[in-house]
Amino acid sequence: MKVHCAPFARIFLLVGCALLPKDATAQYSTYQCTSVLNALTQATREKSFKKMITLERENLTFCKAHMQGHEYVDHLEGLAHALNGDHQYEQTIGVTNNCLRDDAHDLPCLLEKADALYHLGRVPEAKSIIAISQPLDATTELDLLAKQQLQQLQELLAITPPGAAVVPTPSPNLIIPFSRAVPLKKYGGAFVLPVRINDVITLDFALDSGATDVTVPADVFSTLRRTGTIKDNDINGDQTYVLADGSRTKSVTFTIRSLRVGDKLVENVRASVAPSQGSLLLGQSFLERFKSWSIDNAKNELLLESK
Repeated sequence: MKVHCAPFARIFLLVGCALLPKDATAQYSTYQCTSVLNALTQATREKSFKKMITLERENLTFCKAHMQGHEYVDHLEGLAHALNGDHQYEQTIGVTNNCLRDDAHDLPCLLEKADALYHLGRVPEAKSIIAISQPLDATTELDLLAKQQLQQLQELLAITPPGAAVVPTPSPNLIIPFSRAVPLKKYGGAFVLPVRINDVITLDFALDSGATDVTVPADVFSTLRRTGTIKDNDINGDQTYVLADGSRTKSVTFTIRSLRVGDKLVENVRASVAPSQGSLLLGQSFLERFKSWSIDNAKNELLLESK
C-alpha cells in the first residue's frame, strides 16, 4: 500500500512520514524538490536545526523519487544530525534505526545514534554502538570525521562514572552534506559521469572545464527534441554548421531546464549544439554555478561545493 502525506499537512509531520517506506509516492516535482534543497542548504549554513528538521522531513517524504544511490541515507543522516542539534534525542534514535536498516555500517548514522544514546543516559548502549563502529573502514572524508568524533565520544564515556547524570553537551559538529562525491569513469583519456537532463534521461557526459557551455551533439539533440525532453520554448537561437563531408546541420543554442549530477541539481543551464558524432560535454555553464569544484584523482571523484 502506498502512503500519501498531503502537502498542506507537512508542517505537522513527525517521524511517521520521515520514516515512510522507500516506495512511498513522492508528490513533488523536480522544481519543488530543488526549492526544498536550496532552503535546506541555507538552513544548514545558519545551523537552524528546527528548519533543517522540517525541510529534511519534507524532502524525505515528497522527494524520494528524485533521489539516487545513497542519497536517501544521506538525508536520513541530515535529519538525525538536526534532531540531535535540537535535543530531540528519542526522535534521533528512530531516524538512525531506519538509516542503519539501509546501511548497517553507515558511520555518520552510528555517530548520531551513539550521541543520542549518550544524551539519553543510555551509556552502555552508546558504548555498544561505538564498539560496532571501530572495525569499520572510513571510505570518505565524512566517514573519517565521524570515526574521529566517535573516538572523542568514547573518551568522554570512559570518564563518565557509572550512574552519573549526563551533562547536556552540544552534539558533535558534524556537518552532513547533501551528496557524496560523484564517481568518475575514465574513458578515452577523459573523465565521464552520468548527468540527468530535465529529470527525463540520464546520459554520460565528459567533464570538460575548457568548454564554455554544456554541449550536446546534433544527433543526440535531435533525439532529445523528438522525445520531448527538449521543448521548442527551450531553444534560444540557431546556427548552421558545415560538416566535414560537406553536409549541413542546423545547430542551436538552448536552455536545459535542469541538470542533475549526483544530487546537485542546477536549473536553467546554457547549452549549445555541436556537430553530430561529437561528445556530450559538461562545461563551464554548469561548473560555474558552484562555489568550487575539484577532482580527487586518487579516488576518481568529482567534488562540487554549492554557493
